[in-house]
Amino acid sequence: MADGLLRVTTYSLRTYWRSVFVITLLLVLPPLVLRSLPPEGIQFLNRLLFIPLPAATLDGHLFFVAFSGFLFLVLGLNVLDRAQKSITRIPVATAEIVSGLILTSLIITVVVSLVSVAVYRQFIFGEARFNERWPVLGPTLFLSTMVVVMHCAFWHLKALGVFRLIFWPYFCAGAIGWFVTRYSPGESPGYFVPWKQVTPVEFLTMSVVFIAAWFGAIRSCALVRCGVAVPTLTWERLKKELDDLKRRTLIARRKHPDSISAGVAQLYWLDSCRTLILLIALLGCLVFFINLVFFIDHTTQGEIELNPFMSPMFGISAIYSIQAAIAILFVGLINSLAKRKDHQMKGYLAGVPLSDRELSAVLLRCILKCVILSLLFVVILGLAGSYVAFVLLQGTDVIRQCWQSMVAFEAKGEIVVFAGYALLAYWIFVANSISFFWMISSRFSENVILLLPLLLIAAVCGIFYPAFGFILLLLFALLSWSATVIAYIQAYRTSLIGSQIIWLAALFCLIVPAFYWNFWNYSELPLKLFRSSSLVLAITPFATIPLAVSWNRHR
Repeated sequence: MADGLLRVTTYSLRTYWRSVFVITLLLVLPPLVLRSLPPEGIQFLNRLLFIPLPAATLDGHLFFVAFSGFLFLVLGLNVLDRAQKSITRIPVATAEIVSGLILTSLIITVVVSLVSVAVYRQFIFGEARFNERWPVLGPTLFLSTMVVVMHCAFWHLKALGVFRLIFWPYFCAGAIGWFVTRYSPGESPGYFVPWKQVTPVEFLTMSVVFIAAWFGAIRSCALVRCGVAVPTLTWERLKKELDDLKRRTLIARRKHPDSISAGVAQLYWLDSCRTLILLIALLGCLVFFINLVFFIDHTTQGEIELNPFMSPMFGISAIYSIQAAIAILFVGLINSLAKRKDHQMKGYLAGVPLSDRELSAVLLRCILKCVILSLLFVVILGLAGSYVAFVLLQGTDVIRQCWQSMVAFEAKGEIVVFAGYALLAYWIFVANSISFFWMISSRFSENVILLLPLLLIAAVCGIFYPAFGFILLLLFALLSWSATVIAYIQAYRTSLIGSQIIWLAALFCLIVPAFYWNFWNYSELPLKLFRSSSLVLAITPFATIPLAVSWNRHR
C-alpha cells in the first residue's frame, strides 16, 4: 500500500505545486503591501480604489480563516473533479488513491497555513500582538478536518439520496457553528475571544470526525469505482415526480417562440442562466435574513440607530455577497458557450440557423439580464431589503425619523453618482471577464491566475515609486481605449455590429467619462484619466462578445 500511496501523493503534489504558490501569495501579499505602505501610499490607494483603508473594521484572523477555507475548498474540488475522470483507470487500490488525494490536500493546507502564519507573525503583527490575537493550532486543525470532510462529502454525494442531501448541509452548518463558538464563550457574548487553547474534548471531537471522514471517503469512493454508487429509490421517485411536475408546468405555460432568436434565448436561459439566478436568489435571501437578525440583535441590546453600518455584519455581508454573485456568474457563464470536456462550442449554439450577429445579440441580452437580476437579488432584496424590513419593524416613529433623515441628507446627488459608477464597475468586471475567457484558449485560461502576482508586484512598485505608478495608470488608460477601438473596428468589419451600435458607443464615451471627470476629488491627471478611462470598458463587451461567439463558432 505504501508504494501506491506514495505514487499518488507525489504525482498530485507535482501537479498542484503551483497552487501552493498562488494561494500563499493571495493570503500573504495583500496584507504585506498594506503593512509596508508609507502614508502617501495609503492616501494614493484610498484615492485609487475608493476604499477607506484606515477605517477598515474587519478582523484579520477571521477573514484569514474564511478566505483560506474558501481557497482550500476550491482547490480540493478541483483535485477531486480531475481525479474522478481517471479513477477507474488507475491500477492502484482505492484506499491508496483516496488517501493520496487527502494527503495532498492536507499537505497543501498545512504548508500554506504555516507559511502564511509565519509571515503574519514576523512581518505584519509582531510576536507579541500575534500571540495575543492570532490562534494557530485550533484553526489549523479545524481546516484540516474540514478538508477530509470535503473529500468524504464529495464521494458520498455521488449516490444521491434525500437523507444525504439533508445531512451534509446541516453537518457543515453545525461544524461552522461549532467553530464560531470557540471564539464566543458564554462569559463574553458578542465579543471576539481568541481560541488560544485546544482542550482535550475539542481535540478528541476533531479527531473522531477526521478519522470517520477519512474511512467514509474510502468506502464511498470504492462504491463509486465499482459502479454501485447509484441514487436511492426514494430519490429516484422524488426526482421522477419533480420532473413530471416540471414537464406538466412547462407544457401548461409553454408559449411558442415568436422567432428563432426567442427560442434560442429561451433554450440558452434554461441551459446556462436559470440555475445561476436561482443560486444568487438563495444568496440574496440568506443575506436578507442574516442582516435582519443582526439588526434586531443590536436593537435588543438598546442600540437603535438608523445607520445600516451600525452592524458590522452589514458591511461584511455586502462585500462577500457581491463577490459571491460575481463568482457565481463568472464560473457559470464562462462554461455556457463551449463544452467543458473538449472546449468545443455547444451544438445547439453552433448549429442554430442564426447569423453570428443575431446569436451574439441573444447571448448579450441573456448576460445583461443575469447581471440585472443578480443586482436585484443581492443589493435590493438582500442588503436594502433587510434594512427596510428592520426599519418597518421598529414602528411609525422610527419610520418617520428615517424618512426625515433621508430628506435632510445633503449628499444625495453624490450617492446617486457613486451608485452609477458601482453598477458600471460590476458590469465591467463580469462582462469583460466572460468575453475574455470566451476568446482565449483553455490552456491559457487555466494559467491566467498566475498573472496575479505580477500585477500585485507592479502595484507595489507603483505605490513606492509614484512616477512608475503614474506610467502604469497612463498605460492602462491607453490600453483601455485602444482595445475598445480595435474591438469595435474588427467587429464592424466582420458585420457583427452595425453602425448604430458604434454611434451609441461613441456617445457613451463622450458623455460618461467626461461627466465623471469632474466627480473625482483629486487633481492628479493620471488618476483622473485612469478612473475615467476605466468606464470605457463598459461598452467593450458589446464588441468583444460578438467576436468571441464568431471565433468559437468557426474555429
